[in-house]
Amino acid sequence: MKLENQVVCKELSQEMKELGYVQEGLCWWHFDKDTNKWWVSNEWSGSFCVHDENPERYVAPTVAELGEALKPNTLPHYQKDSLLSDGWRCSYNCTTIIKAVETEADARAKMWIYLKKEGLLK
Repeated sequence: MKLENQVVCKELSQEMKELGYVQEGLCWWHFDKDTNKWWVSNEWSGSFCVHDENPERYVAPTVAELGEALKPNTLPHYQKDSLLSDGWRCSYNCTTIIKAVETEADARAKMWIYLKKEGLLK
């Protein structure tokens, strides 16, 4: 499985950073000025140093990292939606909040964003 499919997408990672998500983690979205492309890497790969001072980078949280970030709050419920071919659905307090998200990481990221905007994160 590609690393890109195991972490939060770049757009949601950027929004999370803007909302105050701590920029610590194993994986990062990084803009390469030479190729003019975004790519994701992990700090142990040797292909990217997390200590670079490049302002165009965002932590790309994994499912496990987001589970820890959401843990102090009553954990939202995530499920693979059988009505959607490859979608995820998230509920909080028995109310469906997020529908039809492609990856579990993005579903958790959208839930974190929702809880942050609603002032529900501890």
